[in-house]
Amino acid sequence: MEPATMSILLVEDDAAHAALVRRSFAARGEAVELQHVSTLAEARACLARSVPDLAIIDLRLPDGQGTELLVMEEGIPLFPMIIMTSHGDEQVAVEAMKSGALDYVVKSDTMLAQMPRIVERTLRAWEHIVERRRAERALRESEKRFRTLFENSPVALLEADYSGVQSFLELLGHDDGPFSVAQDVEPEVVSACLERVNLLAANEAAVHLFEANDVQEMIASAPRIVERMKAVFQEQLVAMVQGQTVLETTSELLSLKGHPRDIVVRWSVPPGYETSFARVLISLIDVTEQRRMEKEILEIAGREQRRIGRDLHDGLGQLLAGTRFRIARLEQRLRRRDLTEEADAVAEIDHFVAEAMTQARALAYGLNPVTVEADGLTQALKGLVFTIERLSGIPCSFHTTGSIRVDDLEVATQVYRIAQEALNNAMRHSQASHIRVNLSRKGEVVTLSIRDNGVGLPESMLRKEGMGLRIMRYRARMIKGTLDVRRLPQGGTVVTCQFPLVSSSKKEGLPEEGAGDSTSEAPTYA
Repeated sequence: MEPATMSILLVEDDAAHAALVRRSFAARGEAVELQHVSTLAEARACLARSVPDLAIIDLRLPDGQGTELLVMEEGIPLFPMIIMTSHGDEQVAVEAMKSGALDYVVKSDTMLAQMPRIVERTLRAWEHIVERRRAERALRESEKRFRTLFENSPVALLEADYSGVQSFLELLGHDDGPFSVAQDVEPEVVSACLERVNLLAANEAAVHLFEANDVQEMIASAPRIVERMKAVFQEQLVAMVQGQTVLETTSELLSLKGHPRDIVVRWSVPPGYETSFARVLISLIDVTEQRRMEKEILEIAGREQRRIGRDLHDGLGQLLAGTRFRIARLEQRLRRRDLTEEADAVAEIDHFVAEAMTQARALAYGLNPVTVEADGLTQALKGLVFTIERLSGIPCSFHTTGSIRVDDLEVATQVYRIAQEALNNAMRHSQASHIRVNLSRKGEVVTLSIRDNGVGLPESMLRKEGMGLRIMRYRARMIKGTLDVRRLPQGGTVVTCQFPLVSSSKKEGLPEEGAGDSTSEAPTYA
């Protein structure tokens, strides 16, 4: 395949110099179409008809300066140009290059004979310029598309600069050890990092979510906005230290007008910013109404479960108790008449009915494990610990600090279900020799922890959570709480659920953590 012919426009009023340039290309056998003109006017006419692959232009022409032919677009010439100049004009040629010419040649027989090599070098430089121009144009178009999507997205979006945060974390020199979970981030570090977040942009959906007047108010209120997302921000700091570029979590935030919102937050670092964190995108989905409906569904399901439990206890349980009473009377009459075989059959039926009563009680308790008494949750957890110890044979203990009253029966039930799932997981997977359940209160926050000394959850299970862990996190969200599951360095697993206490304890003067401590091994029930 023959090489493509290169078109060159030569603008030179000196015929001898033009001839030298033409002979230099002929001597190389280059596939070149060389068009020679002598004036600016002729050159403009040629350029109007077609743009050459390259132009070689004399600086000084009869009707003007050769640099007048420089046509720029977005700061870049439309075609590559080499300026030719006489001795003493080098400074002018340098200025021409600053204006867009790619090279210049001081006229001499030797230099003009080397014009093909100079052209080859210039075209290589031009290829780089064209490629850069193409990349910059693509980047601008991509940025324009992104900005259009950003501004018109129905999802609340924030764009922020975390480079100051990254520099501060590098200065601290934290490694993964003492900085592996959000709870480990010192308050002073969080505050210092909050001050280094620079909010760059926000879309209209974010303005609506935060109840700001406009984007300018959003950006001006950046410190308040990030402060109201403090729990999420702590998780972001951990992600940055661990080299993660994507984080998705749920949280509660307050709008600028103080209204609470349940949100799903996705924090991501675009390609190219993984080291500097100079650009971070944060999407926020308002799930307040969804959470409210989910909570209502859970409450309705809980009430229905408790109703069925009461019906089992009060209805079926009483009916079975009455049936056993009648069976016992029948057995007595049969034995008085020496009908031993029939009496034994009736006694066997009584045994089946007694077993049915036991199962009915168990079902009723399972559907309604937490009672409305002041310490209903505590007693329910004690019973759960005892049951797990009896079923698994693993020694279990329950510890509580002070008197912890959870007035909201729905909250207490969800906490019980979280403990139930965690204990069942420990019983099935931990290979532990001891399980400890702890319920404590500090201020208006209650903490439930289930700790075992077993082999610990596999990393694969922590990275890809199963249905049980997802349901536990879902239950924690429903009570405005958090759930943390992690392996312990010394072995074993700890599941921690923290939730706000909605209680009248302050009015009733109930003690908080430290006011008293009771520790009990698994209780014994008759």
